[in-house]
Amino acid sequence: MAMGIFGLFFNPLLILIAIFVYFAAETEVQGNELQAISDGTSVADVMITSFATLGPQARVGDAVELLLATSQSEFPVVDKAGRFEGLMTREGIVQAMRERGTNAPILGVMRRDIPTVDVRSHIDASLRLMQDASAPAAAVVDRSQRVVGLMNYETIRELLMLREADEQFLPGHRDRQPRQ
Repeated sequence: MAMGIFGLFFNPLLILIAIFVYFAAETEVQGNELQAISDGTSVADVMITSFATLGPQARVGDAVELLLATSQSEFPVVDKAGRFEGLMTREGIVQAMRERGTNAPILGVMRRDIPTVDVRSHIDASLRLMQDASAPAAAVVDRSQRVVGLMNYETIRELLMLREADEQFLPGHRDRQPRQ
């Protein structure tokens, strides 16, 4: 902050350097927070377990209806056995409506590059997979490769907020007694 204030009066370039340093420090803090929660935290602790899905025969109009009827912004596309085939995102739905219309089949517009993670995986490895794929979410699958959950950046942020609100909150250890 001192560098930014000093830059106001003497050298405007120092303001840009101060902003860069601030954002770099903020990113480092977020990385440290994520590392702190990832120790012993599995994907099962942060995944969404109540979610709507689309079948491979669905149309863009079906995705529009789900988007309006739920608070979800990502919808797994699963086959009849519940295995993951792809993901429809809010942005994908809007783009598909503009370019192809509501009768377009989901299979032609869904994202197929979405990672799947085992329900027993650690959150840090799963997050790296999402980041490497530039994916908004990851499908959480069981041993039979059936979708049992959905992990996205929002659920991870919620865990960070809860941890910050109560340092004693530990996913997977919900039976602990609150502080007296």
